[in-house]
Amino acid sequence: MSRGMTTGTAAVEGAFAGTDGDDLFSGRPVHRIFAERAARHPDAVAVRAGATSMTYAELDDRANRLAHLLRDRGVGHETAVALCLDRGPWLPVAVLAVFRAGGTYVPLDPNDPPARRDLVIDDADAALVLTDGPVEVSGVDVLDLGSAALDAAPAHAPDVADDPRRAAYVIYTSGSTGRPKGVVVEHRNLTAYVDGVVRRLAIDRPMRFAMVQPLTVDSSVTALFPPLCTGGEVHLLRRETVLDPGRFADWVGEHGMDVLKIAPSHLRALQSSPRFEELLPQARLVVGGEAADWRWLQALQRARPHCRVVNHYGPTETTVGVLTLAVADHPDADWDIAPIGGPLPGVRVSVVDVHGDPVADGEIGELVVAGPYVARGYHRRPELTATAFALGRYRTGDQVRRLADGTIAFVGRQDDQVKVNGFRVELGEVDAALRAHPAVHASATVVRDLSGERAIVSYAQTGATPDELLTHLRARLAPHQVPRAVVVLDRIPLSAHGKVDRAALPVPPEPAEGAAAATDLERTVSSAWSAVLGVDSVAADVNFFDAGGHSLLLVQLQQRLRDGTGQPVDLIDLLAHTTVQAQARLLSGRHPGLATAPAGRRTPQQDALLRRRVQHSRTIRDAR
Repeated sequence: MSRGMTTGTAAVEGAFAGTDGDDLFSGRPVHRIFAERAARHPDAVAVRAGATSMTYAELDDRANRLAHLLRDRGVGHETAVALCLDRGPWLPVAVLAVFRAGGTYVPLDPNDPPARRDLVIDDADAALVLTDGPVEVSGVDVLDLGSAALDAAPAHAPDVADDPRRAAYVIYTSGSTGRPKGVVVEHRNLTAYVDGVVRRLAIDRPMRFAMVQPLTVDSSVTALFPPLCTGGEVHLLRRETVLDPGRFADWVGEHGMDVLKIAPSHLRALQSSPRFEELLPQARLVVGGEAADWRWLQALQRARPHCRVVNHYGPTETTVGVLTLAVADHPDADWDIAPIGGPLPGVRVSVVDVHGDPVADGEIGELVVAGPYVARGYHRRPELTATAFALGRYRTGDQVRRLADGTIAFVGRQDDQVKVNGFRVELGEVDAALRAHPAVHASATVVRDLSGERAIVSYAQTGATPDELLTHLRARLAPHQVPRAVVVLDRIPLSAHGKVDRAALPVPPEPAEGAAAATDLERTVSSAWSAVLGVDSVAADVNFFDAGGHSLLLVQLQQRLRDGTGQPVDLIDLLAHTTVQAQARLLSGRHPGLATAPAGRRTPQQDALLRRRVQHSRTIRDAR
């Protein structure tokens, strides 16, 4: 991993506004801070995951032993170690072990298609993949932590010198060229962020943090490291739990939760449940990852007056987040979209024009960030790094304006990067994957408002069918990148300047009619589908995900089916029964549980989640 990042000069930094905090960098990486906590409070609970809990002493011991195994396998200074792990007990062990061995972790999503995982492994030049179950990867050694011989390894930490400029992790984000790009975050960046967010959120005692996002999304960093550095607990909640309001509320009722960081679209999906208030945190509710409706945030604050509701903003390139806005601090504000707030300690921000000169308050400009949170750059992308990270600053590409009180308000993007359901997507990467199909001659990808929801739609000049193209894309893209619809055109419309005429791209047609609902129960299920998908009718034999559904809409469907039938229904069962007909049979009691083969084909996302569920019991048992 290349070095050579420049730092900001005094003249450049003088143009920035920010907050005090230049002395916040203590020089100690987070794994050292955790070790100090473990020495002082060895018997305190550090991690809860399913039926498993680990104390600080147990987590410290396992991380040390695994670190020695990694050293024996050649892991050293900035050796990339890929982590293909669910949110389970092995995840914090693996992260701390990689740090203590001197390596750099590269998260992989077990639900991504193998082709995408292989692309990340290859670009990062990963020497090893750590997993907690079977995983399909190519050309790299795999260590299944469930069978690792930890007991034979030394219990003390390896003798590895700390280096604040060593890469802590590389997170891959969507790339406009068709290949995801890896953001290299150093230990000094990570420590600065943890220190800054602990101060800003006033984490003044050990608190219980719920981690509801995968490690591939850097928002998860907020739920992982701050509690381990302050004596708190990390609650690792699996996907099937955080998407099911009932299960989520059950967990909170049993174990409690003080801090929750979550994407607005995810929280809104959970809000459809009558148990919504049961799953809200006691002390801090942090939303981030996409724009949030201001009046909705105000309503959340009123519903939870003792809990601080905070809007948190920041690109991966600035180590998770750099701006926050506390809702309670603006009781009389009347905004439509919540502003993204003011800088964290040590962060300096500027709003500049196309020439890099500061603009006046109220004028629109690009947000530029400086300070210790700014990452090293993009892995193996020197030209892109030089453009985006010039003079130690990061040009976000986000269009903002500074309000009269100094608060920053988000306006939009300068490029084709979008946020869909909290995930960052470069439309160019979707286009590149589409053009990789041999029958596609030209393509365009946009975000449209479909049934009141932002959705990715692709257009292709091709002789292939939409179903063929969607199958092609699902094998290459992460689930959140797959378009809601692919529209086949005779020709992609162009403007007089030869660019894609986006205004001339047609609205996707309604899905073709299929089998009609034949029973009262099928009609009840079909009605719930129509309400969730925002359509007049649905075929009884179409796959929910092919009809435009996704995991967050499935949460809403679950609640509507419960309300409409009066029967409990598990989210994992809905993932296994993905047509109106199959769900009606499930609800009728003819084919209960997961043993029934679902009608219709499943998407790779469904298959991956179901496989991980089967492995769950063994993983928890082996981690004890």
